[in-house]
Amino acid sequence: MEFIALGIKSLSGLDRHSVPCPQCSEDSKHPHHPCLTVNNEVGNRWFKCHRCGWTGNLDMMERYEKVRANSGMPANMGLERKFGMEFTKYYRSRGFSTSTLTQAGLYETDKGIIGFPFIENHALVNVKFLNYKPGARLKWWQIKKEYGTKIIFWGLETLSIDPDPLRKKDNIVGITEGEWDCLTYREVGLKNILSVPQGAPSLQAKNFKKEFDYLNDPHFRKIAKDVDWFYISVDDDDAGYALFEELARRLGKWRCKIIKYPKGYNDINEVMMGSVDKKLEALGPKKVKECYDNATNLPIQGIIRASDVKHDLMLYRKHGLKPGLSCGHPELDFLFTPKRAHISFWSGVPGMGKSVVLRWYLKELVKTNPDIKLVFFTPENRPTAREYVKLAELFTEKIYQEGQPDSMDEKERADILNFIEKHFIIVAPDNKHYESFDGSIKRTDVTKLQSICKYISYLVKTENIFGYVIDAYNKLDNDAPGYMSETKFIESQLEYLVDFNTYYNIHGFVVAHPTKLAKDKNGNYIMPSVYDIKGSSAWYEKADIAVIIHRYKFAALPEGEAQEMEEENDALKYKAKDVTITYLKVEKIRFEEIGNEGIIKLDFLKYNNFRINKKDKDYHLTHKKINLGVVLDEEDHAQLDMFDTKNDDDCPF
Repeated sequence: MEFIALGIKSLSGLDRHSVPCPQCSEDSKHPHHPCLTVNNEVGNRWFKCHRCGWTGNLDMMERYEKVRANSGMPANMGLERKFGMEFTKYYRSRGFSTSTLTQAGLYETDKGIIGFPFIENHALVNVKFLNYKPGARLKWWQIKKEYGTKIIFWGLETLSIDPDPLRKKDNIVGITEGEWDCLTYREVGLKNILSVPQGAPSLQAKNFKKEFDYLNDPHFRKIAKDVDWFYISVDDDDAGYALFEELARRLGKWRCKIIKYPKGYNDINEVMMGSVDKKLEALGPKKVKECYDNATNLPIQGIIRASDVKHDLMLYRKHGLKPGLSCGHPELDFLFTPKRAHISFWSGVPGMGKSVVLRWYLKELVKTNPDIKLVFFTPENRPTAREYVKLAELFTEKIYQEGQPDSMDEKERADILNFIEKHFIIVAPDNKHYESFDGSIKRTDVTKLQSICKYISYLVKTENIFGYVIDAYNKLDNDAPGYMSETKFIESQLEYLVDFNTYYNIHGFVVAHPTKLAKDKNGNYIMPSVYDIKGSSAWYEKADIAVIIHRYKFAALPEGEAQEMEEENDALKYKAKDVTITYLKVEKIRFEEIGNEGIIKLDFLKYNNFRINKKDKDYHLTHKKINLGVVLDEEDHAQLDMFDTKNDDDCPF
């Protein structure tokens, strides 16, 4: 498409220039005034009229042609957009002027429905519709996705951001829960205000898989990197609080402020206009500006008042102290349940299966909680594809390689790879293939803890992961600086991980090898402790959950069969047991609601799977005293969100 097809007489040889607007110039007093800016750069040809607001992007029009066709937008909205008397009465009752609405691009369709256009780079990419009339069956909706719509912030096209790193004034962007709140701030003269496209997320959602995809829009991300402060204005309720928490976490808590309202007021439009039903007086535009100007920083870590955590206190009041996620095995849930913002350390003698047990446990965790995603940093499992193969075999209990007696067929292979793609991501940088993240990672530092955490924090923002696996900590570049002892350095690294998990609200599964190994009279290694990991007490002190995996591989030869061997040749002094029981011991639980210290036996099955060994005579005695701080019957458990396993993305195996 060319400009001339729209009646725009562009000037050749100029990338940007101004000409009369074919939509409104003929009806104006100055028909030859060049009110339409034309940008004729290759790949980014757009136009915008500064008088009537007509805008578009030639290079994006075909892509979003169906969006415009289904927008109900008038072909020529003219110098002044016309609204019917009924809607005019409605928006004036909410405190808005016609100019505020027209500047925001609102329009009324021939059916009396109000359109809120979403513009990106001068192209119409979506429309949100409002039926404002009382008793309407459907109040808000958007153009169907099948027409190629795009979910972005409402108001992106109005932002004015200074990219100069030496700018004298901070770039401030306001974010509201809805379009009316956004317009309220604009009505009182505030600029750079956006609205989230779909309101607050459902409180029933365990994980926000797609609700915040608009934060990853390349156009917004390019803008966001130059924003100094985000002022967030949400409804004063649980859903609004959840929206604020998630926006702050993904945008960066250090540059987010929350706008608070006077007591009893639910949103900023209510502050301006009051509420007859709630008997709240209208506080007017001055109070709106005051609320905005007095936006407060998030609480400083380490200084927390009860009012700062009032929503958490309310949830505890209603539901008590909840355990973490279930893995689907009550016996293991009794011992430990992983929770966001916590960290668990997994240890054991090399070769005893701690990595194998951890992967099996994570498999069960994902099957029971099909909304979660996990990130693996597992340099011991090379190449990367091997990790995916072992995961596929673990889930399907079949061989990945074709042509074997127990091979998975093509459908099974495709299904499980699709499932793995949705739930598991591997981070595997090396000094030739790595992302610098704007220079924060150097070639020589690729495998340092802080570098791996850069990748994890990126995936928190883009994939909303539940947690990560580091297997093993010993494989990180852990050389202590010359001014610090190794023990002190390890303690500082673990402290960094604890803070990292808290800040990004994720769980860390960290595998670490012990260094102090002793054997019993049968040639078996004695079950180690978390204290046996290099760094000793720091591992125990920092752990929310500490797990030890152990096996007793050998039994002494019967008397008379012992061979005269040199003492160090254990391989011939003892015989391997026919069946190896794996012991899972929980050595530490920080909070009683997430589990109990104890031990359990696991039977090894094919393809690195396990089952709970229930034959032990002490099994029932060990596991009958389940107490997670509150007695929960079957009905209670069914109501806990974390144990709700219904999801369209169920594991096919």
